[in-house]
Amino acid sequence: MVSKLKDVWEVIQFIFLLIALLIFLTVARVGMYDSFIQNGFQNTEFYKSLTDSIRK
Repeated sequence: MVSKLKDVWEVIQFIFLLIALLIFLTVARVGMYDSFIQNGFQNTEFYKSLTDSIRK
């Protein structure tokens, strides 16, 4: 009975690990996507200021 409970606990821990990994990967992907958008926006701002300084 004790060994069966241990097996169930190991399965539960494994499932929790998988869920945590999925959440971590999703958050990491979203974070990378956000930083990519911010960098792209900064690049366009930089490009605008560069073209403005050239025009002056």
